[in-house]
Amino acid sequence: MKYDKPLIAGVIGAASTIIGEVVTRGLTMLGFGEYSIYQLISLVITFNRPTLIIGFIVDCIAGGFIGIILYYALIILERDYLVVKGVATSLFFWFGAEMIFTSTIEGRFIPLRPISDYYVHLIGATAYGVTMGLLFKTYLFHARSRQVNDESNLIFATPAFKHCPTESNEHLKELVEKHEQLLTQIIHERKENKRSFWSRFKFW
Repeated sequence: MKYDKPLIAGVIGAASTIIGEVVTRGLTMLGFGEYSIYQLISLVITFNRPTLIIGFIVDCIAGGFIGIILYYALIILERDYLVVKGVATSLFFWFGAEMIFTSTIEGRFIPLRPISDYYVHLIGATAYGVTMGLLFKTYLFHARSRQVNDESNLIFATPAFKHCPTESNEHLKELVEKHEQLLTQIIHERKENKRSFWSRFKFW
């Protein structure tokens, strides 16, 4: 199955913002904060009039961008600990966004927010990162693992394997060679992905 993985990463990043909104909206309804994530990010466009629809559009664009960046970063950082890396990426962009927001909008177009509002959005960013990491694991990289398992199972399901005695050294040798070829193919694909990633930054 051929599909555009960066596009899927962007969709995952955009969809994960919904969880961040649910968490921050719940905390603001309980009185712990002033703005949900969609309301806060909408102020980048409206300045002093928080709105849900515009916030949803802007946050989905930003979330999709973060998802694509995380996907290409995982080519270098390897594909383990996806939830941890998702949270780290989310908190990094949360920190940068808060720095820009507090220096350009807060205190000029809206009153200074209470400290609790910063913690609300910190929790929301963490929830966003966890969701994005889990969805990456399920819909992007776990698919490749299933493909490898299917190819491995095909080897064991061949008629030659079923009817051949288990003590046959010749068949065992053939089985080992097929597994080695499969592993070599996977390693080669990962090297090609890394090479194609770095080639994007070569301008000479």
